[in-house]
Amino acid sequence: MNGKAGSSFSKLVGAGVWVAVAVAALALSGILDSGDFSIIASVPVVLAALAYVLKSSQSVMVSALIASLVLLAISRSVLTPQSLTTATPVLVVALLGLALAMSWRRLSMPRSTIFVIGLVVLLILPTVVGADLATTAKALGIGTMWFLVFVTAANLGVDERQYLLRAFIGLACITAVIALCETLTEWQFVRDFVAGSATTDSYTVRKNRLLGDWTNRAQATFGYPIPFAAFLCVALLTALLSKAIQRPAARAAIIALLASAILLTGTRSAIAALAAGLAVYCISQLIASRSTGEPLRKLAVPLAGTSLLVLAGVAFLLRSIATQDFSLLHRSSIVEAAIGLFALPPLPLLFGSGYNSAAELFEAGILHSDGLQTIDNALISLVIVSGLVGLAVFVVLALYSLRNSGPTGRAVIASLIACFLFFDVMSWHAITFLLFVAFGFATPTSPAPARPTGFKQLARDLVSPRSF
Repeated sequence: MNGKAGSSFSKLVGAGVWVAVAVAALALSGILDSGDFSIIASVPVVLAALAYVLKSSQSVMVSALIASLVLLAISRSVLTPQSLTTATPVLVVALLGLALAMSWRRLSMPRSTIFVIGLVVLLILPTVVGADLATTAKALGIGTMWFLVFVTAANLGVDERQYLLRAFIGLACITAVIALCETLTEWQFVRDFVAGSATTDSYTVRKNRLLGDWTNRAQATFGYPIPFAAFLCVALLTALLSKAIQRPAARAAIIALLASAILLTGTRSAIAALAAGLAVYCISQLIASRSTGEPLRKLAVPLAGTSLLVLAGVAFLLRSIATQDFSLLHRSSIVEAAIGLFALPPLPLLFGSGYNSAAELFEAGILHSDGLQTIDNALISLVIVSGLVGLAVFVVLALYSLRNSGPTGRAVIASLIACFLFFDVMSWHAITFLLFVAFGFATPTSPAPARPTGFKQLARDLVSPRSF
């Protein structure tokens, strides 16, 4: 086959993939009772036009990631039609699937891909066994999204990764400005603009336990303060520790804005998440300095930040004791919930009960959470969905990524895992998006062309640490 014929064949295959994904998106949107078929069907056309303009697979991939993050960040606000809220992962799958289809011959599958596939399988299979078709379709869309986000992030080059980080920080700054407007100015049109949550479409005013009664908790477009705080924590760590923002003045302004927004969320667990991320960063740099002999001047700001966060946590604890505010104690109910899971039969305990199965376990009396019908711990929720095996796979993936990431990547992963201990943030797809991007960044940024590509590389590709 000559070069021209091969090029025509590749274009034909690409067009076929675009059509297939469009049909699949339409089918899934029908299963999910989405009436916005035209929006989902237009995704392949939009990306095809984007690919024609950009003429670069790397540019298309990073553009698809940015578009996906924006969609996920607004999916729980009134900016997204209700019929598309649950179908947002399908849109992300369409965007990233088509972006990857442009360069499928050059894709690199790092060794950690096998762990991501394991997580996806352990999300989907228990759901297929115990849930209806609509729930199974949701689990399929979410699991596929995890995989595609990871693969896309892993295949970005150095420049594209920096561009993605800058776009992410920019989006976080926009949401931070929205947070300032909805709390400090109390502008009703802003509150109506971002209204929406997991249970209601109206704006909810919540007491801010960090700053006091003079202001409420910010949620921006996330529908709830805690996942918004997790999003901001990752952005703050990225702006502070990475090389995405070069100018000191711009970096200082961004950090001040993001820190203010975190305080306005009134999320106490954000203090622990930031402290965990900064502490892991400092430890990583200390270990690296022992082998390189580099000076530790760059640790001054992270060490100071860690110390301030620890002092703030102690001060808040003392204030809670003085005012007899023990609202955080209900988090201890996760211990009771974890013990209750061992009443499950062996197979559900090991491999999970499937997506959205927690409500059934509460009704059956297996789960207990201090009278609440929620589990404020993403790791316990992971055991419910994917079992102890799923939790073990996640822990291995996290440890593997921590080992192979740079100091900033380790800080981000540690901060997100700390958030997992206080809230089920995996229910917010924008947060899992960030997590799997961080997992994907724990891979080489430029695979050697002589190496085997695709799934053949799974058993042979050696992943080396990169700075993120």
